[in-house]
Amino acid sequence: MKQLLVALLVLFALNVADITVTSIGLSLGATELNPIYHMQGFQTAFLTKLAVMLIAMPIYMITYAYLRRNFPNYVQVLWILLYLLIGFYGFILGNNVIQLVWKLLGV
Repeated sequence: MKQLLVALLVLFALNVADITVTSIGLSLGATELNPIYHMQGFQTAFLTKLAVMLIAMPIYMITYAYLRRNFPNYVQVLWILLYLLIGFYGFILGNNVIQLVWKLLGV
């Protein structure tokens, strides 16, 4: 369960870093590609993103505990999903950092 908490905290940290880098990028004139941002506006979109993470983390932990106890073979599916999410947000963050560096360099 400790490994799961660490992985979920990494996912949360990636989301917070994404929000931070995106905020800085937007203040420098970058463009947001996320369509939810354009529908809700900056503050609402990112508060929603944080809220979803804070709600999803306990649900994920409860589901993990339930599956581990009752269906141990399916726990791997949750790990794969979590690894995919971490990879996805890591890719998004990497892309945003590259965009931010380009903006700072004037490219």
